[in-house]
Parts: sequence; C-alpha cells; structure tokens
Amino acid sequence: NPSGGVGTQWANSTSGEFYVCTDATTGENVWTNVGGGSGNISPIPPFHLTNASLYCFAPAGNTEGDSNLTSIDKNAFASDADSTDQGDVTQARRGNSCASSTTHGYVAGGFTGSVLVNTIDKFAMGSTADSTDVGDLTSGGQTGAGITSSTHGYVAGGTYPSTTRVGHRYSFASDGGGTAISDLISVARNYPVGGSSYTHGYVMGSSSGAPTTQIEKFAYADNVN
Repeated sequence: NPSGGVGTQWANSTSGEFYVCTDATTGENVWTNVGGGSGNISPIPPFHLTNASLYCFAPAGNTEGDSNLTSIDKNAFASDADSTDQGDVTQARRGNSCASSTTHGYVAGGFTGSVLVNTIDKFAMGSTADSTDVGDLTSGGQTGAGITSSTHGYVAGGTYPSTTRVGHRYSFASDGGGTAISDLISVARNYPVGGSSYTHGYVMGSSSGAPTTQIEKFAYADNVN
C-alpha cells in the first residue's frame, strides 16, 4: 500500500519495466505496467559509453611531435585534477587513431619514426591495466581520423607510408583485425579530425600538400565511399 496513493511510480531496475499505481485500495493495489523493458533507446555515441562518459583517455605519443610513448593517461570529467596512469599500450608510438566501445578504449596504427605500426590495441576503461594486442589494420599508418560507431571503430585517411584515402574498420564485438571498407572521396588526408554521429562518420580538415577545409561523411551501414 504506497503512502503516495494513486500515481505512485515503481521501477524494476533489473528488467527495465516501469509501473504506476492505478488503484490504491488497501490490500488490493493495482499496479499497471507502463514499460515492458523493451524498445531500448540508442543514444548518440560516444555519450552513451559507460566509462567514456566519466573519463577522458589520452593514449600513447604526441601526434605531431617526435615522442614515442606507451602511457595511457586518464582524467575524470567530474573534477579538475592531474592525469592518472591507466596503463600502457603494447608498443611505444605516436600518431595513433582512437575509438571507444561501451567498455573498452582502442588505439589503432601509429608510427615510431622508422616503423609503421598496424597494431590495434584494446584496454578496459573501467579498471587500471595495460592494453592487449587484438588484431592488425590492413596497413600501417599514422594520424588517421579516429571514429566511433556503436559497433565498430574506424580509421579514415592517414599520413604514412604515403598520404592515403583508405578507410578501415574493426569490430567491438569480437577481437580481430581491421578491414578496408571505403575511400575518402576527394584527396588523401594528413592529420584529419574524426567525428561520430549515430549513423555517420565524419572526416574534417587536414593537410594534403595544402590545408583543406572540406568535411566528408560516410554511412556506417553502407561501407561505401
């Protein structure tokens, strides 16, 4: 018998079902199920990400500098403070591309100054630990745009071994290598910036011999140029 009477709300936090008291007769309450626990709403990434919504992660080296690093830094959004050490990537490098699933961060590609890195590293965002090598991109490279969908991480464009138009993707559901899926439509891009909506990836700016202001987008569902 709810003290609030008719209109009292009760939620089953396990099933997602939601109930409202529609009859508060003593000993004979009627609770009407107004939410069957289905019809999940999929928020726009990366804001739905369980740990990425709480922390910012900065993996490995300086994009444009000459420093090859292994460290993964972690900062909490809730309060201002210095970074803490989350762990290390599997290989010291710089110029990598990053993405996030609901539970893990990914670090793909990069450059050591002499070696092109094609490794895809994965680390758990909810606990302090080093990353693991879960697969390889189809080619090594540096400074491609990192893009996140709800199911895959993407690397679009890049600088080495020569400026490229190729896009790659790798799955969050199972560990494995990347696949080449599409090309950028215009020019190869150095140092592009990636953006993510729920349905599309975006590649913005970069230097391709001369700086470009062009914005391109591709649909996650189609895997086309």
